[in-house]
Order: sequence, then structure tokens, then C-alpha cells
Amino acid sequence: MADDSDDHRCSLGHLPKEIVLQIAGYLDLPALNAFAQLNHSTLALLTSSLFKLDAKLFSQALCWAAIHNNLTTASKSIAAGADVTTVTDQDDLIKGCTPLMLAAYHGSLTVLTLLLAQFDTNPNSRDRKYIRPPITWAVKHGHAGVARALLKDERTDPNLQDKFGDTALMTAVTLRPDMIPVLLSGNRVDPRVSNTQGATALSRASQKALKSTSSSPPIYDLS
Repeated sequence: MADDSDDHRCSLGHLPKEIVLQIAGYLDLPALNAFAQLNHSTLALLTSSLFKLDAKLFSQALCWAAIHNNLTTASKSIAAGADVTTVTDQDDLIKGCTPLMLAAYHGSLTVLTLLLAQFDTNPNSRDRKYIRPPITWAVKHGHAGVARALLKDERTDPNLQDKFGDTALMTAVTLRPDMIPVLLSGNRVDPRVSNTQGATALSRASQKALKSTSSSPPIYDLS
């Protein structure tokens, strides 16, 4: 009776781990990712390789984690050597961003805290289009916890200006009055910084006060 050759076959998912790792060394990132998905064993075996290869390229796993506030992925990515200063266009809404900026933009406080703990992280990096620092993005989107975390970091300059010359405080006065107390609590913002049109946070607050009615929110002391 002829042998059934199928009885002697070994599927890729059941290869010895030494061979799996050797094969993985020849694969690019998309192929390695597909290979890792064969079964739970290959995924467990190749997860470290995936993060290391991603870290050698553009650290996209870290950027994804910053967008989605995924601490596990962010931690594994950093442990594998991901570049916390990498710049990406991964988010369609904001271009030329570091992982920290993405975390600030999306309100990913857990990952942002992890990133701030890294020596090489620059909390004053700015995106390519609006030239806005993380603290201004946090204020613009109302992420109070993120803004507080950034203010606690001595490296953060809360008076950085975007391409229009606006600071985080100017943005708060115009768009997010509820964020004004958060910024003032740090005792580091300067309400006298002027933008490209010569306006300051103080002058904007004064203009809003003149237009306000009896039902308007309270005016904060910026002096």
C-alpha cells in the first residue's frame, strides 16, 4: 500500500521554534506579521521579533499605541527600542507628529505619562502643518488630564506658539475657557505673549468680557 505523503508533512505553524525564528529573520514587517498570525504559538514566539523589527523601521506600533492609549503595546514597543522622537503621518487628522503629540491630541493620558518618563521624549515638539506643541493640542481638545501631566514636566514650555503665534492660553481663552484654570494652576503661562496679529491672551479675554452678557461664564484673572 502506497504511503500517504500528507502524513509526513509539517505545517508552518508546527515547525520547531528554532526554524520559525530563523525564517522570521528573513521576512520584512508585513510578511513577519502574517507569519506570526499562523497560530497562538507563532504569535507568542514572534511578538518580540515584530516589535524589534518595527522599532528598527518607523516605530509605528508606538504611534498606534499613542493614538489608542494602549499601554501594553506602547511598553513593548519602547522595550524593543522604539524611537520616542519618531515623526509619523499615521493619523489623517494631524501630520508630522511624534508619539507624544499623538497622545496629547487624542487624550491618551496613560501612554502620554509613559512617554514623558522617557529621557529622549521632547514635550515641545510640534506638528508639521499647524506647528502646534502637545500642550496646545491638549487644550484645544479639552484634555485636562493631559495638559496637567505636560505642565508637571519641567521640560514643557507652556508658552510655545503655533504658526499663528497663539499659545495654549490664547487657545483656551478663545475656544476652551474651561481649560484656563488648568493652565493657570501651573503658574508658568505668560498672558502677555502676543501672536502674529499682536493679540495676547489678556487682550482676547478683555474682548470677550466686553461682549459678554450676564449669563456668560466667569472671567478669569489673567494678570
